[in-house]
Amino acid sequence: MRIGVVLDRPRGEDLHFPIVTGVSEDLPRDQREKRMQTYEEFMKDVDLVRGGSSDRVSEVDLSNPKDLRVVMTGLASANDSQAVTIHFGSTEFTGKYKMLVDNFSQWQANAGRVQSIDLQYSRQVVVNSDPVTGTATARRK
Repeated sequence: MRIGVVLDRPRGEDLHFPIVTGVSEDLPRDQREKRMQTYEEFMKDVDLVRGGSSDRVSEVDLSNPKDLRVVMTGLASANDSQAVTIHFGSTEFTGKYKMLVDNFSQWQANAGRVQSIDLQYSRQVVVNSDPVTGTATARRK
């Protein structure tokens, strides 16, 4: 298995995985490997909290080693198709995702349609609503 190497898509394969950005051949190999390890850890951790959650991840941005940024659906319910951008920081993905799953519906009820959530700060969650439907709010954990 090659870690942190950009591969061509196999022909005729039906692959299901998110678009991953922030890893390029310009980066030193050790940085590519570290970023892909972070990706693998995140995907494993969200599935530990709620099985199948990794299937709801459509994009993962690894360009900032201090902030894993994800676009995913299914936060309010398994059938929820609303895409939300979430900033997870660089550690504690299991705890942060559990908090997100446990509180998303309440945050959305308070803020309106949620556009993004920032979980990278200790003891603070920043919920940014869709500019058309609400205002940004900050919540203390």
